[in-house]
Amino acid sequence: MTAVKVHHLNCGTMRPLATPGGLVCHVLLVETPTGLALVDTGLGLRYGSEPGKLFGPSRFVVRPVFDEAEAAVRQVQALGFDPHDVRDIVLTHFDADHVGGIADFPWARIHLTGDEANAADVRREVALSTGTARPPPRASAPRTRSR
Repeated sequence: MTAVKVHHLNCGTMRPLATPGGLVCHVLLVETPTGLALVDTGLGLRYGSEPGKLFGPSRFVVRPVFDEAEAAVRQVQALGFDPHDVRDIVLTHFDADHVGGIADFPWARIHLTGDEANAADVRREVALSTGTARPPPRASAPRTRSR
């Protein structure tokens, strides 16, 4: 087995009132022989200027900080890597603080379970057809579904 290096990143600080110490969006950056992989993406760049797009009204409870330096793409650069070296993104689930940075890596392959992909598709269809909820962010790269 080839050795890999794992970087632990905070890709989004949140300061909910109920958690005085704050919360982090824990993201892993994995160096592999074929490139970089992210496990989740944190909040992402575009939400700093439009916080309502990611959290909607819950942003007043979750209280995300939106520091551009915390975005995964900026941290990849700060570590001396080219963001285009991120070839794969493994999503643990579709919460906003886990998928918000997908748009910063539109070339990367997205990996998630088939059940999670189906649930995201269903939530998107319900949101679009009823207008009652915000749809989850759509992955802008091909998805790999696995069971």
